[in-house]
This record gives sequence, structure tokens and C-alpha cells, in this order.
Amino acid sequence: MTKNSPIHKIVGSVLVLVVLALLGAIILDHHERRRAQHVAAQIKLLGIETTGIDATQIIQGFGGRKVEFPSPKDRSVNLVLGISPCSDADAVYAISSGPKYKLNRILAHFPGLDRLGLHPWDASASLFFKSQKLICFSETARTWQPNGDAVFAQVYMIFSPLPTSDAKTYNVSSLRLRGNIYRLEVSVSSKSTVEERERAFTLDLRCVTTSAGCASPGEIMPLSWQRYLQTRAATN
Repeated sequence: MTKNSPIHKIVGSVLVLVVLALLGAIILDHHERRRAQHVAAQIKLLGIETTGIDATQIIQGFGGRKVEFPSPKDRSVNLVLGISPCSDADAVYAISSGPKYKLNRILAHFPGLDRLGLHPWDASASLFFKSQKLICFSETARTWQPNGDAVFAQVYMIFSPLPTSDAKTYNVSSLRLRGNIYRLEVSVSSKSTVEERERAFTLDLRCVTTSAGCASPGEIMPLSWQRYLQTRAATN
């Protein structure tokens, strides 16, 4: 088989295509990460005076969409993972970032690509309205480790008292679900301080594009993780 045989040419062409595809995936991954951080930075500035029209303009600006869902009376639908003020919404708008579903599936099946900083992940921002009034919004980031464990970070801004037994304006919790979902959840109310709101909505998604990936949700929401550790230490 000569060096310039048809087989060598085909193999060479395939290798070039693979390299170009990987480079394209890496570039797209970094672009989506920066986009997700920009969305989070814009969403956290919203206030209770935001209208459905305002939301539509914001969502369209980021290529988002209005989410269609069954009536809130259908309790089989858990829209917001148990946050009752948000589950009363009659309109939800969402912006999604991260690799497309099919690409995430490919990355999950080829964990060796994590050495190139390619991991399955996604992020989303959601705005919840009731009677055209903004009642809360959220930012969520998820990624998966090569062993299948999920890292899940989520923060809510709720324009009503937090669903807790006391008058907290900033609530943070962390737990493992089903043994393989490592979750950090934060809720802040409209009565929270500027500092609390800033801490809650500070997202750092750099780990999703590193070879090591995200080991815990604390890497995605570092300031909230610090708050969680301080709260846990104070209660122990």
C-alpha cells in the first residue's frame, strides 16, 4: 500500500474532519459557556416590575422561548422542583445554553473527550409569571461526570416570602439525590440585600470547559457554596 493510495487519502480526510469537528465543538462549547454567563448576569437584574412584554424582549434577545405546559391544576407536573411560589405560574419563559442534546449524548458516550474540556452540560434561565406579573426567576446549571454522577446548581429569585418556616431572605441547601446527583440550591427573596442577591447569582461555569470538569456544584456557585459551609458550621 503506497503512501498516496486511496485508502491513505480516505483515512487522512477522515482524520482532518475529526480534528475540525473537535475544534468546532470546543469553540462552540466556550461560546455557549460565555453566553450562559451573560444570560445569568442579565437575568439577575430583573425586578418585580418586569412585565410579560419585557420578558418577551429579553427572551427573544437571547434566542429563548415561551414554555408551553399543562395547567397548574395538574399537580402531576412539577415545574420547579417543589418551589411552590413558582409552580403557581401561568406563563414561563426560558433561555437554554450549552451543547445541543445530541452532542451531549455523544459526549456522555465518549468520556475520554473530557481531556479536551468537552463534557455534557447545559444551563437555563427561566422567568415565571402569574397574571402578567413576574413572581420569580431562576438560573440552573447541570453537568455530568464520566461516571454518570450529576452536578446540579440552581438559584431562585422569589418575589414573595421564601417557602421556609422563618423569615429568611437567603436560603441555601445542598444534598445528594439518589446517590448520584450532587445538588446545591439557593433561594433569595425580593427583600434580600444587594450583596445576598449578588452572591446567589454569581455563577462560574469555567469548570464545564476544563479537562477536570466540575467536581461539585460549589465550583459553579462558589459564593453560595461558601454561604452553605458557613451555615452548616454554625448549626453543627
